Amino acid sequence: MAKKVTGRTCIFCGAKADSKEHIFPDWINQLILTTDFEGMAFTIERGKLIEQRTHRASKAAHVSARIVCGDCNHGWMSNLEGAARPLLGPLMVGEQTRLTTEQQLLAAHWAVKTAMVGEAIQYHRNSFSQEDRDIVRGQGRPPLRARVSIAAYAMDEPFATQYSRGLGKVLRNGTPFLDFYSHTIQVLHLVFSVRGTDTFAAADNRVLETIAEPRYMEIPLFPSVERCAWPPNLVMDHASLLEYSGAHNLELP
Repeated sequence: MAKKVTGRTCIFCGAKADSKEHIFPDWINQLILTTDFEGMAFTIERGKLIEQRTHRASKAAHVSARIVCGDCNHGWMSNLEGAARPLLGPLMVGEQTRLTTEQQLLAAHWAVKTAMVGEAIQYHRNSFSQEDRDIVRGQGRPPLRARVSIAAYAMDEPFATQYSRGLGKVLRNGTPFLDFYSHTIQVLHLVFSVRGTDTFAAADNRVLETIAEPRYMEIPLFPSVERCAWPPNLVMDHASLLEYSGAHNLELP
């Protein structure tokens, strides 16, 4: 896995990290402010996770840390949020729609950016390489070594937002072959899964397909598909979401 990026430099461009960034952007607060649901918050001290707690929806998008520079935060990242908000907001509240290939790419770009930010705030090591972050910043898309999908959450438990990361290994004949990551981002009814690896061995399509084989509740998002209807026919409950959020070792066919 990639080495940890320190909180003193921007995780995307390497400049001085002089701007705080949220795991979930402020516009999500406006979306969930009137709900009775809770969010999951994390206390960060000197780059270490000290405490995990729940809180009211009015503060669900307030978890932040100084991990980016002002140019990134108020430049391409702000532009991405502005473009993603009118697309993702309706999905988060469960409205029916069909996503074009361009919309799928935008949603996947937002999901991978959010996973990179959440990981840098919450975890001690990063699963994304600097090359991956350069692609997200400079090319406006996920890295080709990543796969993104979406699923729907029934919200049978009172959580408005959740973020988690799992790490696993791909096995070949029972022997560990390479590491992979699995990030889960949930806002109201919308659940993103970002899975992949930062190693060049993932150029083998069999590896990527093993890591990112769609589970029965998922809709593939990146690479884009011809027909992407939201929401899916099957919706996960909270127990399914917790299981979905993990990463388990996988055997390469």
